[in-house]
Amino acid sequence: MGSGEVVVIDTAARAEIARLAVPLDRVDDLSGRMLETRFPTGPLPIGIAISDDGARAWISSSHADSVSVLDLASLTFTAHIAVGPDPDGLAFVARD
Repeated sequence: MGSGEVVVIDTAARAEIARLAVPLDRVDDLSGRMLETRFPTGPLPIGIAISDDGARAWISSSHADSVSVLDLASLTFTAHIAVGPDPDGLAFVARD
């Protein structure tokens, strides 16, 4: 628990494709956070949303106060966005 990794799974084959460490440090002070004692180390990737075209995933890391962008073709992180304390859920809004 609390490894700070994102596991990529091929759902058709029911097989693990990759295990990626989220390259972020957790914030120094976790006091008062919902999961501070259960997961005391690592960035705690907890929420994920995948783009409609399947090209990118956004991963919220609750203990790093960040959302990371993962390119799903290359399985590399392309950005990390500071968002404030305890991000967990993610949602998309389509824009035309």
